[in-house]
Amino acid sequence: MVPKALPDQVGTPVTEIVHIRVKISWNEPGGNGAEIIKYRVYLMKKSGEFVLETSHCSENDQEVFKNRYCFIPMAELTGDFYKFVKGDLIVAKV
Repeated sequence: MVPKALPDQVGTPVTEIVHIRVKISWNEPGGNGAEIIKYRVYLMKKSGEFVLETSHCSENDQEVFKNRYCFIPMAELTGDFYKFVKGDLIVAKV
């Protein structure tokens, strides 16, 4: 069966600090007759480039799919790849 339309875009995700991790959560979008089978989470690096987050928010992780949230350790976000420092805004898109 081919859906009549694509699912709606996910709205703006929420990022919040929970202990030593950042939680990224989002609401389920409307399906428009299409089955939603996974979510991809992108984080914006300090350079402004969005990159697919696969370590902690994998599109293949059924818990992430079911719960519509994932946690990323602060140590990873302040490491060599993302290079965030205290006070930086963490921007995500799903």
